Amino acid sequence: MAEEEDQVGVAGSCSQRTQIGIATSPSHSLHDWHALPLADRPRLVDVRSEEAFQARRLVSSINLPIDDLVNLLFELPEPSVGLAIVATNLEEGENAVKLLDSRYWHCIPFIFVEDESEENSVLWRSAATLRLLTSGQISPQDRRIIYTPNPFLVSHIDFVEESLAETHLVSSSQSFYTCCDVGCGAGRDSVWLAKRGRGWLVRCVDRLPRCLDRVQRLACRHGVSNLIECETSLVRGARVHSSSTSPSFETRKYDLVLAIRFFEREFLTSLGEMVRPGGGFLLFVSFVAREDGVAYEHPKDPKKVLLAGELVQVFGTGGMGFETVENCSQILPDGRVMSAYLARRL
Repeated sequence: MAEEEDQVGVAGSCSQRTQIGIATSPSHSLHDWHALPLADRPRLVDVRSEEAFQARRLVSSINLPIDDLVNLLFELPEPSVGLAIVATNLEEGENAVKLLDSRYWHCIPFIFVEDESEENSVLWRSAATLRLLTSGQISPQDRRIIYTPNPFLVSHIDFVEESLAETHLVSSSQSFYTCCDVGCGAGRDSVWLAKRGRGWLVRCVDRLPRCLDRVQRLACRHGVSNLIECETSLVRGARVHSSSTSPSFETRKYDLVLAIRFFEREFLTSLGEMVRPGGGFLLFVSFVAREDGVAYEHPKDPKKVLLAGELVQVFGTGGMGFETVENCSQILPDGRVMSAYLARRL
């Protein structure tokens, strides 16, 4: 059976349902999970071995083996999103829930276990009845992503790609778009971008080698290692301290520059200069000062927080030749405010 059933939106958000953790007897009924609206179904995380996962699995599930789960947490969605665990037996499932609960994933209302043989397993018989049973090898390129990339990036990437195509930034001698993700963290946005299959080559930059190790592992697991380059660099003020033996990231031009939760005020001009003239884009998402003047607990340093209208002033009217495409703000549940800014360099 083809894996046709996608989980969309913020499936299984615990803000919309009663939280059920390991201490309150999670449901083991696949029918209960399937009866939920598609957008509300907790996302399926199969913690069995990769061999067992390839042999048979639930449609739309991902495989994070229990023995390596702690090293693969960056593949999970944000903790507010509900999860459903698929395990070999109840002990394995409960161990996975305990590990996840200790790392802030508290919303796990389902544990599905195979327990019996293939012929007698209630799980697989239910899956077959619901047309949710599938099997076979999955290539890295076909692995599912259940984490949520930055929503601002997701909502604007089609426009960015269409605009780049119209301005002929991809010539006959260059078969890909170039992106630099500054302060990339675990590289979730970068891998998602490379995995779109639209010809993106992404340079991931972070000051922490352990973050870039995660980027490389995530890229390898999803079959896009050839589209991801990593560079360990520390940006302090206007200066870059890079470990690269080749020219560091800020000396190049890119079709898209991402700065998501990365902010160095003295480096704003350099970010703008990295964008390719003639239609390249800058996408910037970071904390902005609250109108009431209340300081944040994180980031504590006010120098790490944007001022209202600062990005428009620097890029839109500051002589750098940018056209503002979108400039908006979002209030997070904890009261912090994020500024989301997209601009095109003319």
